[in-house]
Amino acid sequence: ASDLERQNRFCAAIAFIARIDPDGMRWLGPHETAPASAVTVVGELKVLIPLAGLIDLAAEQARLKREIARLEAEIKNCEGKLGNANFVANAPPEVVTQERDRIAHFSTTIAGMREQAEKLAVK
Repeated sequence: ASDLERQNRFCAAIAFIARIDPDGMRWLGPHETAPASAVTVVGELKVLIPLAGLIDLAAEQARLKREIARLEAEIKNCEGKLGNANFVANAPPEVVTQERDRIAHFSTTIAGMREQAEKLAVK
């Protein structure tokens, strides 16, 4: 069954669980821009929950900005360790790998947060 068929079949149950009006659930058109939303992915289906009216968009942007700054500081900390020849030479290889993995993870998280902040930009 397609995602649309499943949504139509389980619309009432989804609406009940989510505590929303089933008439408020709809599919975006192919050229329609998604509103500022919380997103979850189920297979290839993106489920969007519009945030307008649910949160203070400016406050959420400020929160994202603070979290990005915190993660950037974490990256600098990791880079400082990896830039120290004594650390790299004396630390167990798994610790060095862990620091590199942390940088990659933090960078990916920051990219997602920046994308979300752009979507939430108060127009």
